[in-house]
Amino acid sequence: MRRALFLVPLLSVMTACNLPIATVPLPDLSVNLPVTLSLPITVTTPVIYSAKNLLAGQSGIPGLVNSVGVQGTAEYVGARPIQTLDIYVRQNLTGCFIVSEFAYCGLNEAPQFLGSVSFASGKSTTFTFGNTALLKAAQAGQVYLGVQVTGSGFNAGDQLKFTNLTAIARL
Repeated sequence: MRRALFLVPLLSVMTACNLPIATVPLPDLSVNLPVTLSLPITVTTPVIYSAKNLLAGQSGIPGLVNSVGVQGTAEYVGARPIQTLDIYVRQNLTGCFIVSEFAYCGLNEAPQFLGSVSFASGKSTTFTFGNTALLKAAQAGQVYLGVQVTGSGFNAGDQLKFTNLTAIARL
């Protein structure tokens, strides 16, 4: 009993400090561009998700965790000088239009927004994102990442690479 009481202040300190309790490596993603989907509606800049669950084969994180972040490296290989991508996350693809390895999920993806990444062709940039949409997806054990081009577009043969992806859970 005495040992259990000793752990209460320690747990409180850990929670207040937002300490990392788990780091999970995620698989790399590579996308050849442009991604073309025959959508049932016309959309000029759709959010396109990978249909690959980044947490496949792993259980969700415990409810005790109060934040989750994902970090990694993004690289654009192509002819355009600078690209900006908005990154999104979903915990499922229910109701989405899925073609092969990609999914289009609708017009109102704002609640799924994680952040933006800007980079020059051939140069990589690091990123770190986290919000409640990512936390809920990680707790469900299903994380699907999506991107939306906010720059000047892509040419045939361009490629996006996301490497060194890691999810970090914090108390």
